[in-house]
Amino acid sequence: MKIFLFAAELIAGILFVLMGIGSFAYPMDATLWLSMVFGILMIVTGVCDAAMYSRLSKAGMSGAAVSLVSGVLCIITGVLVLFNPFVGVFTLMALFPIWFMFHCISRIAVISVMKDTISGGRYALALVLNIIGIILSFILMVNPEYSLISLSWMASMIMIIIGIDLISDSVRVLKW
Repeated sequence: MKIFLFAAELIAGILFVLMGIGSFAYPMDATLWLSMVFGILMIVTGVCDAAMYSRLSKAGMSGAAVSLVSGVLCIITGVLVLFNPFVGVFTLMALFPIWFMFHCISRIAVISVMKDTISGGRYALALVLNIIGIILSFILMVNPEYSLISLSWMASMIMIIIGIDLISDSVRVLKW
């Protein structure tokens, strides 16, 4: 069992690293599969935002409408992307910055309402990250090509990090 776990994690880690390097080397080719992943994530995020709207509106809290708009936009965009991946490429380039901005505004509205229930450090971190997100969304709106390149690079880095983590876990498994 130990050898199987070692081999599985090692192989998965190597594949993740190779996929990350390939995505770095061919960022535009990676965009199509990224758009499919983006479509799935958009639907999941939309459902989560709609659920947040439901909770906020039942509690009579402000910010509920922003969560609903964000949720509906996410679900519609996600479905479009899954039916036509090339729509996903357009979505990544043109609509990602808009969605990103709405999502950050929605989160600021939610954390502002929940300020008393979360710790000060967590509140400050969430507020700062979402303000940075709004600034970045403006930059991406000005030059949509940055959306494609930055998303491809981020996905590449994440795959390489996951791969390195899996490879190091495989070595740890042998030491068990």
